[in-house]
Amino acid sequence: MLVSPQVFLFLILPKELPDLSRDASAVVVGNIPEDIESLRQIFQKHDFQAVYFKNEIPKAYYLTGYGSRDQYAKLYKTIYQYPEFDVRYKLKDLAAYLKIQQILLVKMIQIFQELGFVTIENGIMKVNKEAEKREIAESSIYQKLKQTVKEQELMALGTVREIYDYLTGQAL
Repeated sequence: MLVSPQVFLFLILPKELPDLSRDASAVVVGNIPEDIESLRQIFQKHDFQAVYFKNEIPKAYYLTGYGSRDQYAKLYKTIYQYPEFDVRYKLKDLAAYLKIQQILLVKMIQIFQELGFVTIENGIMKVNKEAEKREIAESSIYQKLKQTVKEQELMALGTVREIYDYLTGQAL
């Protein structure tokens, strides 16, 4: 029995989107980008006969979550004690002290910066003691992180059918 050769497309994102002008009948998803929308666009525009998922997740936010209220409060209380904090050299120590994964801590600081709780200039973080009280959920970075955690959980723990349906837009 003769088997027709398949053209495989190996996707490693978030590099540039691959040239999809040639017909690829199969795709291998090598890694999952932080923003999964580019991957969804590929799957919604092409009908692949075979899909293989390797699903490497470089920054596994689904393992760290998006931060609890207690974690945000503890971070704020800690940095509030210091007039300035050098995040370039002390981030690892701060993560260990707070018992928060470093990739999550970076996002939490970005959220604080977006909400105006801190400023960062040349790697020096300063608390804005006059910042008005705001909810963490107001942050677009926080909302995107929540979405990333949800999507990464699906890509890491979901069935092949659930993943495929989500990427092609067939999921409810």
